[in-house]
Amino acid sequence: MKTPQKKVLSFFRSKIQFSRANFIILALIIISGFLFGISQITPSKQNEKTLNDRIEKLTKENAGLKNVAWMESLHQPKLSLQEIQYLKNKGLKNPVKDIIADLTKHSELIPYRGTLGGKMGFHSEKDIFVLSTKLVRAYFDDGHAGGWVLLEYQTTNGNEISWKVLESYLE
Repeated sequence: MKTPQKKVLSFFRSKIQFSRANFIILALIIISGFLFGISQITPSKQNEKTLNDRIEKLTKENAGLKNVAWMESLHQPKLSLQEIQYLKNKGLKNPVKDIIADLTKHSELIPYRGTLGGKMGFHSEKDIFVLSTKLVRAYFDDGHAGGWVLLEYQTTNGNEISWKVLESYLE
């Protein structure tokens, strides 16, 4: 009498005739599928490592940039809330930006001529510092030579700004 396991095996043997050649081909297909799967996983893990390394590098770079921005913010003088309110009462909507924008239009305040065909001007807004409700320090250049100027300013109602050069020098 045949056991249930033997009945199942004989059923499959009768339906699928496996020769040694068929068995070897089937084994090769299974093995190549397994190896193909591994080769697909390996680059993914390598890509994951590459991406993780890139993320780590960018995170460090971002932290460094935050430190630079923080250091630059220390470099910038800040007007007090009272000073800002005073200038707003004089008619300036955004006092620091308004003062800087006005100064950039007044290259005639620079007491030096440009060299090699350059024209002196206040070309970099980040190099203009509003120190108080009366004083501004600004860098000027012509693309070849440059220097610093200390200016006194006054605001009148209606947001007009008048300027007076107190001190200047070339670097």
